[in-house]
Amino acid sequence: MASGLMSLLVAACSVAPTAVPASATPSPIAAAPSPTTATSADTAIARSFDVGGHSLRMECVGTGSPTIVFLHGIGGDRTHGYAIQKAFSDRVRVCTYDRANMGLSDRVQGVLTGADAANDLAALLSAADIAPPYVLVAGSFGGLIALIYAGGHRSDVAGMVFLDASLPSDADVDRLLVDRGLIDPIKPTELYANGGETFHYSIHEEARAALEKVPDVPISYLRATLFEAPPGAPLEEMKAIGQKGIDILLSHSSNGKQVDVDGPHFPMPQQPVDDEVRRVLDLIKPS
Repeated sequence: MASGLMSLLVAACSVAPTAVPASATPSPIAAAPSPTTATSADTAIARSFDVGGHSLRMECVGTGSPTIVFLHGIGGDRTHGYAIQKAFSDRVRVCTYDRANMGLSDRVQGVLTGADAANDLAALLSAADIAPPYVLVAGSFGGLIALIYAGGHRSDVAGMVFLDASLPSDADVDRLLVDRGLIDPIKPTELYANGGETFHYSIHEEARAALEKVPDVPISYLRATLFEAPPGAPLEEMKAIGQKGIDILLSHSSNGKQVDVDGPHFPMPQQPVDDEVRRVLDLIKPS
């Protein structure tokens, strides 16, 4: 989902707001588990790990630090990170995983929050003995989860790459569309759901709060230039809101960079993605 263009791409990405009980509230961010000795540091991983009552599937290849961790978009799965694995496993370890309810991971009941997803990721990395530092590469909706994880685990994150990813400004675009009468008013109890994943709409505010805690690490944001707008949408205003969201993100990094990519939201052309992942890796001092 493009930053600031969540609602713009709702139809294309099959993301539908649906009412949920008002009692659904965000979970607190758990403290980062202490990584155990990295017994799997030099081996490939393709298995599921218990993260506290349910299991998540993780696949890792390559060796070397930092470890790239790929976060897929809503309704996606770990396979969306395979191109990153292929491109960088000869340099560093690259891990991709299925969030709860997706791919080969367990199904869980109820509406998830960003904190739920971030806590799952922290528990997964600990269970799999994947020690920090991490470079988070986030596609689409995974951008919100990457922000929430980075805000809660600042010392573990060494860099971030956002692939036309969702940012807190998506909610600002929604408000604009509500004001123009183009979509129905959005209640705080609504959610995004796609392909088995169901997230509480408040994930935007979780990410907005986390953004203030994101560490000063190298960040790249790749913004797709090709997308479709619903009839009558104030496209230029929506773009401006999205750009402001990107600017706010990059203002937290002394090595921040935006790249406009001549391509669709998904799949994004691989060459500019590889270039920016490489840039971020090159800026990180070996641990």
